[in-house]
Amino acid sequence: MNLRHLEYLALIIEHGSFAAAAQASGVSQPAITHGMRKLQEHFDAPLLLRSGRRYVPTVKVGVNLDLMAMLERSIPLGRAGTPEEAAGAAYLFCIPESDYVSGQTMLCTGGLTGM
Repeated sequence: MNLRHLEYLALIIEHGSFAAAAQASGVSQPAITHGMRKLQEHFDAPLLLRSGRRYVPTVKVGVNLDLMAMLERSIPLGRAGTPEEAAGAAYLFCIPESDYVSGQTMLCTGGLTGM
């Protein structure tokens, strides 16, 4: 499961539509749609219902949003990391100054392992 997709789900619920969620998150509407399709496959259950012009969560979603909030509270930075942040860390192993470094595992956990 991708935490980013759960963030998209929370934005859809907050803003009521895929388009507004896309605008709020700075991604395209097809990215939001793709994320929702992947989440629905993962949970094998409907996540959103149409209510008038808005999307509203099913009961199953409320439980998972609570789980996401709990996970984010456990990370010292208070949020999931982004691919760009992980790419920045990986870049350190690609520069000539790190030629002597080998066999390392870099944990990108937002400070979780440093506690």
